Amino acid sequence: MVPLTLHPLVRTTLRTRVEIKAEAPDQSDQTLARLYGVAAPTVRKWRERECTTDRSQPREKARGRACL
Repeated sequence: MVPLTLHPLVRTTLRTRVEIKAEAPDQSDQTLARLYGVAAPTVRKWRERECTTDRSQPREKARGRACL
């Protein structure tokens, strides 16, 4: 298995994003932000997106990538 290399400033992983989206809607963004160690706008962003994949990939790499 190839080890996953993350950018040193990354705050969320695919797993974290999926967990954030799966949290109950009655939990506030601020509560989840404290739980996951990120800012409330980050929680809001991932809750609102359909995909949990990162958009920062160059188009050539992201082309054809499905939502997870």
